[in-house]
Amino acid sequence: MTSDTTPPVSFPALIADIGGTNARFQLVDADGPMGDVCELVTADFDTIEDAMAAALPQPDIACSAVVAAAGPITASGLKLTNCHWNIETSRFFEATTMDELILFNDFEAQALALPFLQADDFHGLNPKALDNERATKAVLGPGTGLGVGMLVRSGAGVTTVAGEGGHVDRGPRTQREAEIWPHLDRIDGRISGEQVLCGRGMANLYRAICAADGVEPALEMPSDISAAGLDGGDPQAVETLHIFAVC
Repeated sequence: MTSDTTPPVSFPALIADIGGTNARFQLVDADGPMGDVCELVTADFDTIEDAMAAALPQPDIACSAVVAAAGPITASGLKLTNCHWNIETSRFFEATTMDELILFNDFEAQALALPFLQADDFHGLNPKALDNERATKAVLGPGTGLGVGMLVRSGAGVTTVAGEGGHVDRGPRTQREAEIWPHLDRIDGRISGEQVLCGRGMANLYRAICAADGVEPALEMPSDISAAGLDGGDPQAVETLHIFAVC
């Protein structure tokens, strides 16, 4: 009896993690990473192919690409939700010399990584939570948008579910939130998860709290709001972080 030792992709392979703001690339071979991670800003490039060319240490070195990107996969490729890049498989092969392209939703990839995490990778929030290896697990990540994925185990093995949960409607839970919600910026008349739980969502929430309190916003950038909330110097920023955390 023989085992199949065929590698999953052709090496060297370019591994990519593409978000709405940043793109990270790592060239790997069968033995592991080749060099350092290259981090680029998506707004600096017209297409993912242009960014890949800038990330590679030399042209034509990669034989394949494995791309996890923040958007839904379609029959023709993947359109990023919060970025102007549109990954079209036909254009990709015309613009590069690579022979293979494997696409994942970014939080589908995050869910696939869960079984490989070690105990030191976790920080427990609920000591009463069940430690059940076979339980369905959800992965959430606020960044430029709100990523959502799930890992589901069954008798047939492991299945991942790539979700667009950031676009689900999000309503107020408390009387205080009911006072704030009318001041939130809306998209097409709706308030979705991403209108609160992501970088621009944090800024949106801060402005709404200021409006509800009748004060002028003193901060604009999510990083400044977060810092002011942690320092405790801006009461609206403090409340922003509290609501952001409990949502």
